[in-house]
Amino acid sequence: TLGNHFGPLLSGTIALFVVWSLNGLWHGAGWTFVLFGMYHFVLISMGNITQPLLNSFCTKHKLNRDNRIYRIFQSVKVTILVIFGELIFRADTVGAAMGMFRGMATSFSIRKGELSGLGIDRPDGIILLASLLIVIAVSLLKERGISIRETIGKRKIAIRWILFYALIFSIIIFGAYGPGYQPVDPIYADF
Repeated sequence: TLGNHFGPLLSGTIALFVVWSLNGLWHGAGWTFVLFGMYHFVLISMGNITQPLLNSFCTKHKLNRDNRIYRIFQSVKVTILVIFGELIFRADTVGAAMGMFRGMATSFSIRKGELSGLGIDRPDGIILLASLLIVIAVSLLKERGISIRETIGKRKIAIRWILFYALIFSIIIFGAYGPGYQPVDPIYADF
């Protein structure tokens, strides 16, 4: 009686609720982790519920979902939403998470030298930019059906091991062990 969309949606939503509740609790026994799970549950559920409306809107306005601009918009949107979820995940309390969201909306500014105040100097910025470009390049190759893993797997074993060691050492050298290294608590330290 609920139709082809809302019938399966109800059972799927119940399953999503259980999965994301347990996912939140799996990461820690605190309200921020529960909120983290519920945040993702609500996002996915809203996407599922509004799917027919989106389909209708795209059809009515002749929007091609395979269009590069549409896909870029979707990727940016999902990235921002996941980052918001990570703020909840990393916050010490629910109040602190809400304070972070409030601060992003009310006191956001980037002035000269402010990034260095966050511990991001020029070399760190270059490493960060290079890392982001690598992630974007790998994602674009994957979208075009090119698998980096398979491409590397076809190389001679010596080349593969040189590449693997180069990647491992670049993470160690450019990661948290560089100049001015300060040990930080692992993300699961309070679990």
